[in-house]
Amino acid sequence: MSVVILIFEWAFAQELESSSLPIVVITTNGNSIRDDPRVLVHMGIINNGNGFNSIDDPFTGYSGNVNIEIRGNSTQLFDKLSYGFELKNETGEDQDYPILGMSPEEDWILYGSPIDKTHLRNVLSFEIWRKMGHWASDTRFCE
Repeated sequence: MSVVILIFEWAFAQELESSSLPIVVITTNGNSIRDDPRVLVHMGIINNGNGFNSIDDPFTGYSGNVNIEIRGNSTQLFDKLSYGFELKNETGEDQDYPILGMSPEEDWILYGSPIDKTHLRNVLSFEIWRKMGHWASDTRFCE
């Protein structure tokens, strides 16, 4: 099993309207995302591919159900959280999907990077490891 990581930006006290990064939208329908158990929510990804994404655009990168939970141990104490989620099909079974051009997978991570404010430490480490000929998780930045 491989794990693919999406590293997301998140700014406090700002309302996102548009971004040059893909936008991940999670609709909880009133459910609270907890550490355990995972809860079923809808996730959509806006990725127009032209360098400009607006929160009002349709979901072009993914639209479907996911089981999501808060990820980490001590990082759960930070304001900016990370999430682990599994993609689900219409019948609730695990579903592989190539999000943002990465390898098809069912298990994903939205990594908030609460300690590394540059959001580069993991991405750079994975890239160096890959260039050394080893396997490393794929990463993409998103909002």
